Amino acid sequence: MASLRTEAAGDRLAGALSGSPHSDGDADRDAWSLLERAMRRALDLAARPGGRTSPNPNVGAVALDERTGRILAEGHHRVPGGAHAERALLEDAARRGVELGGSTLVCNLEPCAHQGRTPPCAPAVAAAGFARVAFALRDPNPLVAGRGAAILRESGVEVVEGPGEAGARRLLEGYLRWIRWRLPFVHLKMAVLPDGTAYLGRGLPRELSGSAARRLVHGWRHLSPAVMVGAGTLRTDDPLLTARELPDEVRAEPWQPRRVVLASRFDVDAASRAFRPSPAGPPPLVIGSSEAPPGAEEALGRAAVETARVPASKGRVDLAAALGLLGARGVTSVLVEGGPALADALLAAGLVDRLSVILAGDVELPRARASEGALVWRPPGGLAATLDRLRAREEEPLGPDRLVTGLLGAEG
Repeated sequence: MASLRTEAAGDRLAGALSGSPHSDGDADRDAWSLLERAMRRALDLAARPGGRTSPNPNVGAVALDERTGRILAEGHHRVPGGAHAERALLEDAARRGVELGGSTLVCNLEPCAHQGRTPPCAPAVAAAGFARVAFALRDPNPLVAGRGAAILRESGVEVVEGPGEAGARRLLEGYLRWIRWRLPFVHLKMAVLPDGTAYLGRGLPRELSGSAARRLVHGWRHLSPAVMVGAGTLRTDDPLLTARELPDEVRAEPWQPRRVVLASRFDVDAASRAFRPSPAGPPPLVIGSSEAPPGAEEALGRAAVETARVPASKGRVDLAAALGLLGARGVTSVLVEGGPALADALLAAGLVDRLSVILAGDVELPRARASEGALVWRPPGGLAATLDRLRAREEEPLGPDRLVTGLLGAEG
């Protein structure tokens, strides 16, 4: 999310080091500020392919001339098995015919140091003649974990860690969890009225929040390898679960998350809008219970919907098992957009990593909406207590609405 919402740095960064004289302290601050501006551009690039890179991290890179503040070349990782951001940048420099000697490589994650589906990046970066490499985060992958930085230092390249760390950590929160636990990062999103009403009732508007909140959620969808709802939400709302309202530079690399539905008995309509084919992303997936009747998923299979069974818990899909299944398939993060029942079950089980609540502020409250089938979200301990538990809590206005977001559970 973070990089979709930062200002693009453009082809030439403001605040170049050349110009008026500075003290040493001022020069250090200006140099760090320049790296952070370049890092915002790297993050913008990293976010473009969205969840397509999973289980690989979203990484962007720029080559910066620190004397002028000019970006010489740039690249980003587009798809697993494809060129990493650093090699994409080297290819871009070759196409442009620019020399990288003496410049600074800025990327949001430490260059890799191992042979996977592609060669290691750190040796290629060292050979390219960069004077300095600045990255936001050290790669927690045990195959890297400081080895990339060591290769660079041994080759005489200065290494700077930390510029843009907060934005990079936010963008990579799914990867950081998955690489350690092989489980997806769970981002639960709820839109509610101040009294906790999450659904106004039959025949009344489905969306509680406004256009600014809707664009934000579409950005989250784009960055998510998967979007999850329960069977009740699918039946009630018949959602598309696709990312649509996106910036032009993001739409240039179309991606749609895997649409995941939890339906213990596979009793959902195969003609639902969420099950429509999407050439820009993986097929939809319905996860049911091992206790479902034999053959219950056959109608979904005929509609080209993937299905899977996991153990049951009290007659329903075991949520931890469902997340384990997704993690084993390389899904690094899941955006959950279900209703109160699924939200409360995930919270009660301690399976939510980030909670984002959009408090709607411009909805005319219909009379007697409870009689129309309205749903009120009452999370364990109450809404106020749940929001008070958030770590790294952030609040911001979204037009007439307000976003409250933060982390739940133990750190790491």
